[in-house]
Amino acid sequence: MESEMNDKVSNASLVGEYHSDSPIMCSGFGQFNYLAFNAKEKKCRVHTCYPAGCGYEWLEYNGHCYFFGATELTWTEARMACGDRSSQLVELEDIEESTWLASTFLYKDTCPTFIYYGCSAWTGGNDIWAEGDYRWHHSNLSMEFKNWNPDQPSVHHDNEEEDCIAILRNGKWNDQGCNERNSFICEKKKC
Repeated sequence: MESEMNDKVSNASLVGEYHSDSPIMCSGFGQFNYLAFNAKEKKCRVHTCYPAGCGYEWLEYNGHCYFFGATELTWTEARMACGDRSSQLVELEDIEESTWLASTFLYKDTCPTFIYYGCSAWTGGNDIWAEGDYRWHHSNLSMEFKNWNPDQPSVHHDNEEEDCIAILRNGKWNDQGCNERNSFICEKKKC
């Protein structure tokens, strides 16, 4: 089984390895990495993606795995909840991904009429460090693709900075105060 699992994980995703006499010392996941034990070589191999399937409560789309956290958390709490799942808050790459996430996780008949209330989720996007310089938290990359709702991004609401990005049920984005509570979407790459 261990050698089978190693065979399923691409060497392209390999980011490191270390000696280990036991698979117990090399089981499970590290933060944002998959750990696989190679019994023959007595090595623990660290990979950047998940080898087979997405796992319970995760959905696959276009080579990535997504988890919807219905519990409403602050942006920082949501980021940590994703880290606990060996993933990160979602980083949106294109309109197709944004639309798929909204239609899959957010659009419900029970959504309030006003677009900014309910039926939205935290993403990894933010401008915490420099106003207007929106970046993805995990990769620290500047956003190439943007999908703002009309009149967004805004700077303040009720005297609170709006530095964290939520995806709305229409697939568009809204910047919100990072201490507001929201559902969240985690992402991990599938090999």
